Amino acid sequence: MVLLRARGADGSTVAYEPGENAHEAGILRRTVVPAGSSPDSLAEAKAIAGRILDALDYVGVIGVE
Repeated sequence: MVLLRARGADGSTVAYEPGENAHEAGILRRTVVPAGSSPDSLAEAKAIAGRILDALDYVGVIGVE
């Protein structure tokens, strides 16, 4: 699963719908959105990405796999 999350300078965040990546020979071939994960897994992924952004005081867009 890959999740994109953005954080502004004011600390506001937005999470984009997680996707599921498929690689072949080490190359990304396709991403399916939304990921075929359970709602609990999706919520946990969004929370983890948010904690990473906050811990780094990150401003911008980040991808978490």
